[in-house]
Amino acid sequence: MWGQLSASLMNLQLPEGSELLVGILFAVALFLGGRFLMGRLALDAPTPRSSVSPRRTREEPIPARRRASPVGVFLRGAQSQPEPFLARVVDRSINGLSIELDEKPGVPLGAVLTVRPCSAAEEFPWVEVRMQEIRHHKGTWELECPFVHVPPWSVRMFFG
Repeated sequence: MWGQLSASLMNLQLPEGSELLVGILFAVALFLGGRFLMGRLALDAPTPRSSVSPRRTREEPIPARRRASPVGVFLRGAQSQPEPFLARVVDRSINGLSIELDEKPGVPLGAVLTVRPCSAAEEFPWVEVRMQEIRHHKGTWELECPFVHVPPWSVRMFFG
């Protein structure tokens, strides 16, 4: 069978200069076949489950989180608390901070808080964050706080 097919292909008479056209058609067929096959494989592959908040859409990139040694910070409510209290930044990303407290904060979810590293000078700006989520974890309270306005890198680097 294969012998007959190869013999008939060898005896095939093509017009002069058609080799280029045959090559282009072959390349297009390979390209389209590969696209079809890869699309089928992508549809069959299981989608990974995300451990991130369900509010995030699939198209949004997930910012890298940096968990390093805790950084001491002063934390206060934007209007409600004139005196800051001590807390720790335990996790950070380009979009916000994860802040750990020893006591439950007396502010509601969605409240705007201000935070400043303990090691920073008095002139260092207070950074506004919004308390989006709170959870009790091993005797401490952990706040998930996205930045209200993302500060420049020169400010974010003080948070670890």
